[in-house]
Amino acid sequence: MKISKQRLAEIIKEEIAAEKTASPTPVPGQESKPSSGDAGPKTSDAKTLIARIPSIDLPNEYEEVLVAILKHDVKMKDVIIKKVFGAGPGSAANNICMSNYLSKKDLVKEIVKCGKDPVYFIDNYCKISHPTKGQIAFKTWDFQKDLLYKFNDYRNNIILKSRQMGISTISAAYVSWMMLFHRDKNILVIATKFGTAANLVKKVKSMIKNLPPWFDQLATIAIDNRSSFVLNNGSEIKASSTSADAGRSEALSLLVIDEAAHIEGFDDLWTALQPTMAAGGRCIALSSPNGVGNWFHKTYTSADNGENDFHPTELHWTLHPERDQTWFEETTRNLSRRRVAQEYECNFNASGETVINSEDMDKMSKLL
Repeated sequence: MKISKQRLAEIIKEEIAAEKTASPTPVPGQESKPSSGDAGPKTSDAKTLIARIPSIDLPNEYEEVLVAILKHDVKMKDVIIKKVFGAGPGSAANNICMSNYLSKKDLVKEIVKCGKDPVYFIDNYCKISHPTKGQIAFKTWDFQKDLLYKFNDYRNNIILKSRQMGISTISAAYVSWMMLFHRDKNILVIATKFGTAANLVKKVKSMIKNLPPWFDQLATIAIDNRSSFVLNNGSEIKASSTSADAGRSEALSLLVIDEAAHIEGFDDLWTALQPTMAAGGRCIALSSPNGVGNWFHKTYTSADNGENDFHPTELHWTLHPERDQTWFEETTRNLSRRRVAQEYECNFNASGETVINSEDMDKMSKLL
């Protein structure tokens, strides 16, 4: 958020005038007022306050607000912060107020609330990297919230999805919650390419690093590598290639398989991975379709028929509240029918290399 110095001055003036009119009760321990010759806090005091809040990037334009904040009681501070930075959990205002003014008991209550509900934690405190806006608050859509609860309710989840639904990101957010609020969790991420798996690990790391500083009492990053990291509560995550020895000798708490339908020869790899979850480990397999006959297709259709332990979820592009038919037509205008089926329509039959038209195959399947 950008705001001019002139507007900052107006806000401060308005709130100081309102404070004088209201005559608020002084905060205990802060009853004394500066003498008439006291010029009050300097800009250097504001810089000191900025240094105490390393998780929030405050441009120089905000220093005047912080100078005013230092002069007034707690109530006044909160009013100015919220008016300038915006109110609500997850905002800069909330993080400043909580880290500086809430009691330890109240902070503990907030942490417990986050630990009980991954949706609350993610919606209020997680940040994601936007391609044009930089770090922004992660506000989940309804279909993403539903998926997060399924991750908790079902041991094994398999998600058939359209592209650009944010499912890899929501999976990363769930992993960050799991690692932070649970000790000694061992998470493995595999994907079509090692770089794709490493990118999901990078998202998890970024979310944890950008949490408000008072989350540090739960856990911090103790060992930090390019494609893996370990928290000081014993939880760890690493990316792996799809080689035959992936995950061997591991005891996994969670296995995340990104773009599972596009991993060649995954049937054999799955056979090797299953023992690593024998002690109660969970699995999240997500992918767009890639024809029929591969592990993802067989596992999803079996789950849909209630024939295995996976819980199936289909996430079609129409579930996204910011997508409509116009968006779909513009996005798919230059794509082949097969590519549209694979990337957006969640259609197994049309997404592979088939000889018979997919619409005819669907008609024939209904006759069986």
